Amino acid sequence: MFTFHPSLTTLGAGTSPLFYRTGRETPSMKLLPKALLGLLLLSFTWNISQADMLTSEVIFGSGNTNENFTVSRSNGIEIGMRAKTRYPTPSNSDQSGSLGYSLNEGDYYFANPTDASQPLRGSWNLDWSVNSDYLGTSGDVLSAYDYELAISFAPESGMGAAPSIDFDPLFPINDNWYGTNSTPNGGGQVGNKSPFAFALDDLNNVAQNSTNVGFFGFFPNPADVSTPGIYTIVLSVLENDVVLASNQINVYAGVNPPVAVPEPTSMAIFGLGALGLIGGAARKRMKRNRESSPA
Repeated sequence: MFTFHPSLTTLGAGTSPLFYRTGRETPSMKLLPKALLGLLLLSFTWNISQADMLTSEVIFGSGNTNENFTVSRSNGIEIGMRAKTRYPTPSNSDQSGSLGYSLNEGDYYFANPTDASQPLRGSWNLDWSVNSDYLGTSGDVLSAYDYELAISFAPESGMGAAPSIDFDPLFPINDNWYGTNSTPNGGGQVGNKSPFAFALDDLNNVAQNSTNVGFFGFFPNPADVSTPGIYTIVLSVLENDVVLASNQINVYAGVNPPVAVPEPTSMAIFGLGALGLIGGAARKRMKRNRESSPA
């Protein structure tokens, strides 16, 4: 699954070391490896391969802009998902920015699970997009692959319903919107009208939709949609039961989200800044040693 966590990269065989020693160690050689190796590894290994825009346009409905998606790309396949405010006033973003939160990639936040105007629906919608040929080079249409959308819920209190469901979002009878990389905004063909989804799968490489956890009986008791908790949503593309691409988002509904990690650029700047500061200290130390040494 495409959860985007930084991983520690180690130097492999044939890789030039960051620091090397020849002969007697100078003060700078002693100082730099101990103080900076961790910082440099940290600054060079934060690589988050995500974007907030789809390669295609948003082709379903109207008023839906191409932004705030969590996007993964693998094997020529692109998967995009976002959680956006649906009630009381629709928007193309979650509520994290307006409420002062800076979230990790793939996390979305809503202050309340539901809204009084629609108590049996989530206050948010899930927008998803699958593109079987985002590069426009393979010619693969949607019917070349299988699909699975998995949603699980963990209530904040640890008590009550904790449902989960997985299904094929491109099942033959659906109301998805279909198109290609060049389909304009809102210009997709809907799958519940002729020529219908099973035929559109053979003609297109993009399928999208917007849904709500209150729509399809996700909770055994519909009123449970008002329970605060965390939704984990994973969309995968498979071929012969082998996962070729996958993406995951986490929706915090009525639950405080985790603190965001530093941005990769910030981490690199921090590491380089520390390199300059400590390198300067090393040079000063070397100068003092030379000045105090006998000629």
